[in-house]
Amino acid sequence: MARIRQILCPVDFFQASEAALSYAVSLAKTHQARLHILHIIPPVSSFLSFAQDTGELVKSEHEESEERLARMAKDVKASGVSASVEVRFGEIDYEILSAIREQEADLIVAGTHGRRGFEHWLVGSVCERLLRRVPIPILTIGRPRKSAGTREIKRILIGIDLSEGSADVARWGFAIAQKSQAASYCFMSPIL
Repeated sequence: MARIRQILCPVDFFQASEAALSYAVSLAKTHQARLHILHIIPPVSSFLSFAQDTGELVKSEHEESEERLARMAKDVKASGVSASVEVRFGEIDYEILSAIREQEADLIVAGTHGRRGFEHWLVGSVCERLLRRVPIPILTIGRPRKSAGTREIKRILIGIDLSEGSADVARWGFAIAQKSQAASYCFMSPIL
């Protein structure tokens, strides 16, 4: 059975990442794993502010992020989960990949905003890019239907395409479902 010791949860302080954190806490409790909460501040575009304001803008963003993460960590630790937090600067994908290696993460739990159409084309999807690049399983969480505390996993949908790695995907999904006492469903999509 797959063993989860370290969970990485990138947060951007939007609803989907808050829901992801809630699931990450639940998984950390169930698997007696550590949780690393990561916030990444992307590079500041020059068209968004004047050069002299950039330093102050970044400093303010960093301080605010640290405060928010500290509150999150306090709540997580109060629930009995070992948690650490970190603020990084840089390209989101690259920093998440670096954090996976440095934290020796076994699983990523990440929120997805569910963008479509022009917005998806313009902004892209960090989760979608990570799904193609990360060397570990990633559990994606959409926007919550309701706000609540720690979420329990009740159902897991495991998508496979019979390519290399599909057996690992199914193994991880079923292991999480079994440990969480959740129903699991596996579906096969065509290889693209």
